[in-house]
Amino acid sequence: MREVSGIAITATVIAIGIRISDQAQNGKLCLVVAVSYVLADTKPIEVISREEVHDAAGQYSLSYQTANGITVVEHGELKPTPDGKDHVLIKSGQYQYTSPEGKPVDIKYKADEFGFVATGDAIPVAPVA
Repeated sequence: MREVSGIAITATVIAIGIRISDQAQNGKLCLVVAVSYVLADTKPIEVISREEVHDAAGQYSLSYQTANGITVVEHGELKPTPDGKDHVLIKSGQYQYTSPEGKPVDIKYKADEFGFVATGDAIPVAPVA
């Protein structure tokens, strides 16, 4: 098991190799199959607080915090479409955790009609051309 930013990752690796040799060695065809399988154990991370509120229209608010310091807050709000005939769900929120190097990471995000935009010091910025 590897822990990245407080999130447990299960390593599952399945590798199958097949080698067919048609080299003339006494006129025999050789087929070699090798299988490798690795599965790492994981332990669940305790959720120490969790709150979710939904309304009948589908809007929501949620938050949770885990024992290893991850904090998440998210809201989903309905917004009318430009023609006023329907609604779309706009999501916004933020999450915080401590990096493997011990640095606090705080990411804010919004997903709306303009796409997904995340901001925070941990997100690389493209160089200006």
